[in-house]
Amino acid sequence: MLGIGIFLSPSVVAGHLSSPLLFLGIWALAGLFAYAGAVACAELGAMMPRAGGDYVFQRAAFGPSVAFASGWVLFAAIMSGSIAAMSVGLCQYQLPTLLGVDLSQAVLGPVTGVQLSAIALILGFTAINAAGTRLSATAQNLMTLIPIGILGLVALYAILAGPSPGHVIAAAPAADAPVSAEALVMAYMAVYFAYSGWNSVIYVAGEVRDPGRNIPRALTSGTLAVTVLYLLLCLAFLSVLGLDGLASLQTDAGTATATALGGDVGRLAITVLIACALAASLNGTVLGGARVAFAMGQDGAFWSGAARLHPKTGVPTRALWLQALWSCGLVLSNQFEQILNLVSLAMVITGSLTVASLFVLRRRMPGAQRPYRATGYPWLPALYLASSAVVLLVMAGRAVAPAEGTTGAWYPLIGLGILALAFATHRLWLRGRQRGVLAALVAAAVGAGLFLAAPAARASEPAPAPAGATMDVAPLQAAAAAARDTRSSKAVRDLYAVLTCAGDTPYEVANYDRYCKRYRKYQATYRERFKTVAGPWIADKRPGGLPNVVLYPFSGADLISSVLAYPDALLHIHMSLEHGGPAYALEDLTANKRGRALWRLLDSAKGLLNLGDSKTKDLRLAHLDDLPGKLPITLVGLAAHDAEVVSIRYFKVGDDGRLEYFDADEKVGARPKTGHRAEFDARYSNFELAFKLPGSDQLRLLQHVATDLHDSKLGADKGKGVRAWLQGLGRVSFMTKAATYLLWSDGFSTIRNIAIDQSEWMISDASGVPRRHLPASDWDVTAYGKYSCPLLDWAKKDARAMAISDELAEWFKTSSAEPGLAFRFGYIDCRGQNSVVIAKRRR
Repeated sequence: MLGIGIFLSPSVVAGHLSSPLLFLGIWALAGLFAYAGAVACAELGAMMPRAGGDYVFQRAAFGPSVAFASGWVLFAAIMSGSIAAMSVGLCQYQLPTLLGVDLSQAVLGPVTGVQLSAIALILGFTAINAAGTRLSATAQNLMTLIPIGILGLVALYAILAGPSPGHVIAAAPAADAPVSAEALVMAYMAVYFAYSGWNSVIYVAGEVRDPGRNIPRALTSGTLAVTVLYLLLCLAFLSVLGLDGLASLQTDAGTATATALGGDVGRLAITVLIACALAASLNGTVLGGARVAFAMGQDGAFWSGAARLHPKTGVPTRALWLQALWSCGLVLSNQFEQILNLVSLAMVITGSLTVASLFVLRRRMPGAQRPYRATGYPWLPALYLASSAVVLLVMAGRAVAPAEGTTGAWYPLIGLGILALAFATHRLWLRGRQRGVLAALVAAAVGAGLFLAAPAARASEPAPAPAGATMDVAPLQAAAAAARDTRSSKAVRDLYAVLTCAGDTPYEVANYDRYCKRYRKYQATYRERFKTVAGPWIADKRPGGLPNVVLYPFSGADLISSVLAYPDALLHIHMSLEHGGPAYALEDLTANKRGRALWRLLDSAKGLLNLGDSKTKDLRLAHLDDLPGKLPITLVGLAAHDAEVVSIRYFKVGDDGRLEYFDADEKVGARPKTGHRAEFDARYSNFELAFKLPGSDQLRLLQHVATDLHDSKLGADKGKGVRAWLQGLGRVSFMTKAATYLLWSDGFSTIRNIAIDQSEWMISDASGVPRRHLPASDWDVTAYGKYSCPLLDWAKKDARAMAISDELAEWFKTSSAEPGLAFRFGYIDCRGQNSVVIAKRRR
């Protein structure tokens, strides 16, 4: 059970909920449901202690065809896909930190160090399991018990250490708000899969001593122990990071908590524990997955050689090595995540069928010897089935009738089709209809080939700019001008007109006059406090001849500030966790919903208009509204400069660093995982907005990319993806503000180094690139305003951050060019003082 899920899922769950009590409650509820499943499997495993688990019970309860379909999906997709995913995850995220090496580079042709290391792990754990159950069980015990014990102690220490907004990101606490039923279900689903693995012992039931006693003990006590540990860890995460900080993480919750408590030493320690937990999950899956093939081989539903046991060790070595070979193939194909997403519904169904087998066998085999009878039967097993039914209904509902603009949600239906095809194929085989079987297999092979083949070609933009040059924006401007009459472009202009109260609107909006009155008030505040004060001040400091491309990381699509700082720029590049959103979001709403959505938009935008930056809570919640994403707030900010919106295009960043623009009706799939949940399809995550400023016919562009800038993501993209795209921009102008002091952290060294290497001029608040990283031989750096200590509490608890802060405070105290800064630019400091830092490259 104990794997990466407990470290990754809390952030997802916190993003759906607004109450710490609900957050803890849903983890406790999922633990209860896992226990309900455990008692059912405990009775089945004690009654039928055979290797194979689900396959064995389902064959007895529902017949060979159901068991055949479930067994094949288990072996070929769920088990092998999980082995591939865990091994790659361990080598991609934990090993580089532990070993201090970059495994992302190609080593043998296109095969990377991550893939080779993952294959080595799979082969190594397979060899351990092939050497005998005793050796693999010993390894499993050590890799499980050590992390459980240490993590329990760490959790207790974190709880006693007291609250902190967190090391990686901190935000003001969110007020409790009503939570929708869908949000609860989506949060539960993340927890549901974090608890998966509680039933693993049933796959090796045939090799357990005294199975009538030990299988129930392992299932029930193990599930309860891990549930208690999960609750302790979640309480520790909340205590150290807070709910908003947890929801906004750019790394896993364990690393963030340990770093907040123990700096780099804590981060390294938790990385070791996560690696141990992942290794234990990997070993357990290798151990159990091969037993499914073994049981199927015994029944003639699989290659008969898989059922052979080694004469000395008594383990199914052929099944183990066959599983390893298939898992390694998935690693090399990079299709394992796609396969797991494909069979997500089937995964829930196979587990539910096993628990349902208890009810069938109680009726069909009442006299069978049952060393253990399920606690709380029939209510607890029925509770598990009910929870699975809710998950299935929600997942199937999102697949059959996805939210508008969502296209990838239907993929799991293919997984159900695979399950149904396997069932039908076996039925045909039993009835002697081999021609039908052959046709089904050919259809399955063709379908799999088409699905796993390379995606359809998309139009790409020109090659990245050569090093040292500035990117040629003209091709982008021409393409943006040509997109003026597309449906999305017309919709974004209508949306702009509604949001900014620009005369006649194409939609009926409830309470629109009240909204416009408040909107104009906020807009006037921005112009009075910032535009008329900060604009001329920055213009006076800004030299001529700067690159016309602006790089603004951690921006949250804050176009209002980058236009203020760089009004002559032709291309603004923004990157942050926040997704864009569909341009036509208003179309299918009622007048009342439009009115409520506009008021909530003002709540999200007022920080940017009144204070010059937005709270993390507002950025996150903006994704969950009827006007989802950052595009609406971007438009509100653009209106403060009286701009004209021309067109919009949506794109993704290809592996080669080129932008690939989506066609109008193209199916895209799942959203990138950046830390902020979004309800719309991936095609709307990244957008290119074309606009004109007053008095100029020059077409200007904003390209906003939703991406995680942490080194674990951006650093792993060496030579490809977002990193290659950024390096292809050539020379840039740079800005950042309210960046949560992330550029101080070694975890964001990649984006910091890109900024240093490619920038000609930088403007930021004190949360920007630290002065210690800008050598005096290359940069002239000037402080303006006052700075004493950081605004966010996490930095005050981190020794490295405070060392940088102390340097800044001393520098501002002795060297500030203008101590009395008349406007706020991003963060104030802990004493409410304004600061700006400007760095100019020496030519």
